[in-house]
Amino acid sequence: MTQTTEQLAPFRPFAKEGYEAYAKQTGGKTFDGRDMPTWEQLPENIKDAWSAGAEYVLEHARNQLEPIYEQIERHANIMNGAALVKDLPVISASNFKIGQYLEVLDELLLTGHIEQMPVEDD
Repeated sequence: MTQTTEQLAPFRPFAKEGYEAYAKQTGGKTFDGRDMPTWEQLPENIKDAWSAGAEYVLEHARNQLEPIYEQIERHANIMNGAALVKDLPVISASNFKIGQYLEVLDELLLTGHIEQMPVEDD
């Protein structure tokens, strides 16, 4: 299904970045050696096509990263319980820094207070 320019508008900045990265990689040349137009020179239907591509890539990336963030959040919830005991700051997937929690996690694993969570493969 073809989307309208308005529907694709949120993806336009990503499309422009992708187009400009493509131009940089090819030395500003099309597949047949001609000079590429600038983003601003492109017709709307071509900008829409790049925007649709950007939407697809972003959605695919989100689908790939979502399970990883869920695993981080589960580990963060376990470690937050330990953090309260050890007086460490509470963490979430958005500010997850494993370094300061490894010692606490190792201690909890060694003492049997928690079990190692299996890594889920897709």
